[in-house]
Amino acid sequence: MVNLLEFNQWLQKGLGRAVLHLRTHDPAPYREAVLYACTHSLAYDAQCEGDRKIYLLDLINCVADQDFFRNGLLEALRTPLEDPETFYLGMTIELARSFAEKGDDEMKQAMYRAVADARFEPEPIDYEDLVELDGLSALLIAAEHFSTDLREDDLWQVDSLVTALQDRDGLEAANDAIRRAEQESPRLGVCRE
Repeated sequence: MVNLLEFNQWLQKGLGRAVLHLRTHDPAPYREAVLYACTHSLAYDAQCEGDRKIYLLDLINCVADQDFFRNGLLEALRTPLEDPETFYLGMTIELARSFAEKGDDEMKQAMYRAVADARFEPEPIDYEDLVELDGLSALLIAAEHFSTDLREDDLWQVDSLVTALQDRDGLEAANDAIRRAEQESPRLGVCRE
């Protein structure tokens, strides 16, 4: 059995040996470390590393304590940040979505609240997970949180959400739904101009 310090180093580096170790040893001593990795950025350079969602979901499945991770992610979304410099809302939302997709309404509500509380600041992409989960209704909620003085340089934020809806529902269906919604939600129309 490997000590926790070494295991944490594997997590930081995103090494598959962490997954292999959990599959062949008692995972209980490592579950807190895995939860921390699910809610905090451990990457040395996140721009170079890419997405760790699949890796973290593998780790969660190896620990085989879905309730522990569900409750931990829920608490992370609801609790004021202890370490805002390393807390990774985007990854937390991505992983929480895997529970919300299975019908966990409490998780879904916590996701919406956490993203709204972040006020579009860290990453507008956090709304993408909500759009991928709930479609147009999430896009309309996101539009209400767009800055009132959205600069032309920031329109990519709106475009990324529209693209997420198009990927989810299909190009034509999404565009038709957005055109209809713009009549009821002037805020969405202003953001898309």
